[in-house]
Amino acid sequence: MKQQKRPIIAVLNDWGTVHDIFETLGAYTLDVEMEYELAEAMDAADAVVFTGGGDIDPSRYGWDNTERHPRVYGLSAQRDNVEFKALAMARKRNIPVLGICRGAQLINVGHGGTLHQDIFDGADNKLLPHTGTDHAVKMRRNSHIGRKLGDAVLRDVTSLHHQAVDRLGDGLISVGWAPDGTIEMIETAPGVKPYMLGTQFHPEMDVTSKTALYDAWVIFETIFNLARQHSISRGGNYWKRQRSVSHLLSGMKWSKGTIVTPSPTPSQTSVQEYVDTVMKVWPLDPDPILEPEDEEDSYEAWQMKMNAHNERRLSDIERADAMCLLDTGCQCPLDCLSYGDCAAESINQQTIKQVINEVNKGKRGNKR
Repeated sequence: MKQQKRPIIAVLNDWGTVHDIFETLGAYTLDVEMEYELAEAMDAADAVVFTGGGDIDPSRYGWDNTERHPRVYGLSAQRDNVEFKALAMARKRNIPVLGICRGAQLINVGHGGTLHQDIFDGADNKLLPHTGTDHAVKMRRNSHIGRKLGDAVLRDVTSLHHQAVDRLGDGLISVGWAPDGTIEMIETAPGVKPYMLGTQFHPEMDVTSKTALYDAWVIFETIFNLARQHSISRGGNYWKRQRSVSHLLSGMKWSKGTIVTPSPTPSQTSVQEYVDTVMKVWPLDPDPILEPEDEEDSYEAWQMKMNAHNERRLSDIERADAMCLLDTGCQCPLDCLSYGDCAAESINQQTIKQVINEVNKGKRGNKR
């Protein structure tokens, strides 16, 4: 039987699940963590994936050590160095990229953007819990990934972060938001190459999640198909390229015992251990925003506010979904992420022009 040519996808610092997903789709996956593995991996790779983990050093996006937020955790100069080099190589070689959680932040910082060191610092009560929970993501449906997913709202994505994109990097656009406005998805703007997609949430967990109500496989299929196209377009001796990285293939590398690392790496740490680490760093303390000094700001009062917020959030998402079904790519001028009168319940195809006129005159909703 003739051996099939399969795209080669380099996965940096995987937890073990991303490899499985891409191999199920039909790719070869490379396990890349050390700097000396980069050159050969990037020569062979048809796509690159950056996974979750500890925070990026804030000095990478303009803060010095005295300005580091106390909630910043898990810094690794080695990992930052390897991954930023890999990102630069991917841009230079026009290799498609997927970034998950920290990986999305890496894409943004690598394009000159900045991050919120801690999204809960100074936020008001409308900010959702984003650590060890799930929430919806409002999509820009006329984006590249929005057209693939085909949903106005991704319901119940797995959220596990305390940082997020602040100022977008050059050539990037935001294409997905949590109901509180936190940027949850970014991608390269139309015409910018290579295509890069960043998800602040964890689609690799949602593939097998019993609570996520969207097709997480689509995100990985999108990158897989781009990798396959890249593999075909580059030509050359595919089998020579594949053999050159056989020692990095997932499942082979560690069994051969050829790599020695000074400390455990993400691919040697289970997802649950990582989640436990995250929750130890920022547990659900009495108030992640302010230090409560009276009865009104107690933990119980804060939790009641969050519960009330979550009930209202579902209503807002339903209204946003109803509104988005009326347009051809999320072009309605109403801001469905606001908590004002979005008027979506009253919109229909006969009254949409009237609503737009009212928005423009400042009588209804918020302008984008």
